Amino acid sequence: VQRKMNLDEKPGANETLYDVLGILSTSTRPEIDQAYEELCISNHPNFHDDPQKVQKFNEVAEAYEVLKRDKTRKMYDESLLGNSLSRSSDEFSSANCTPAPHNIFEAFYGKKNPYGDKHRNLNHRGERYQPVSAQRNYPHYQSYPPPNPQSLPHHNPVNCHPNNITKLVKDPDVRIPLECTLEELFLGSTVRKTINRKVIQNGKINQIEYSFDIKINRGWKSGAEIRYTGYGDQSFDRKPADIVFIIKEKSHPHFKRNGNDLIYIEKLTLTKALMSNFYVTFRKLDGNIEGIHITEIVTPSTKKVIEKEGFISRRDESRGDIVIYFDIIFPISIDGDKEKIRDSLDTLFIYPRRDMMDFE
Repeated sequence: VQRKMNLDEKPGANETLYDVLGILSTSTRPEIDQAYEELCISNHPNFHDDPQKVQKFNEVAEAYEVLKRDKTRKMYDESLLGNSLSRSSDEFSSANCTPAPHNIFEAFYGKKNPYGDKHRNLNHRGERYQPVSAQRNYPHYQSYPPPNPQSLPHHNPVNCHPNNITKLVKDPDVRIPLECTLEELFLGSTVRKTINRKVIQNGKINQIEYSFDIKINRGWKSGAEIRYTGYGDQSFDRKPADIVFIIKEKSHPHFKRNGNDLIYIEKLTLTKALMSNFYVTFRKLDGNIEGIHITEIVTPSTKKVIEKEGFISRRDESRGDIVIYFDIIFPISIDGDKEKIRDSLDTLFIYPRRDMMDFE
């Protein structure tokens, strides 16, 4: 019986063929063989009448048929990344006519019952299993024991057991601060971040440097998260964690951010504040020079607004403003004729009438 394999028929929208076998995407061919051997025996229809076990046996066989060959495995990996193929692509050449699960099983061992007759307690590599069949209740025949975990060299014996192989625990998220300038968040940019991570190479765990080119969208704020699924440290018995970069705004020498508004502080001497005729100029985050003409006396409560020159809103594409406040610097001491200076200043201010002042 041959049928066309469609990856969209797999249970679980996000389940991959690696998940079906309970292995990592970096697993070697011996590890793929090992996972298939353990799962197909523990779910074989000769041992179970449970339809879910039979379905699992079929899924394991189809996953193994794709992943055991370098060519089809490479094409499948590319389809997961979305580089060239969809999940239901017809380009898996060996998968277009997938052998029946029992045929895959028989081809793996070379016979239908590899543990019967003189081959009792031998696996497909000729290794002898310990007689563990008495530890479980097999309804059909006792000449077909499950694999002995002690004979499997690549994994911890506990994690190699058929009941545990699909229960890999995922490491918790690795959260890394990503400092960005206001210019990068205002204009949008790409920031490179390099981390050290452990990867499995040729059956060993090595530490390498890995660089992420992180796209920063316009308008992002502190606390925004960028997640890279499965890019944490790799290991033989756990699923790698997700790497989560958290945006953190760097301090700026001239601006402060308030939501989508930009706050600019202009420092003035008292003399300049009283001039009522000067320009405030500064460089905006996009690099352009902005100038605003001040025509009145500036007080500590004075502010000027340049509309729609602030950050873009991620919600509705509206723009914030640039708000200018003034920091007036008063003199520490006064030299010269203080009485004359006081009289000159008195003419600038209007004081309340003495009889209207409350002295209580």
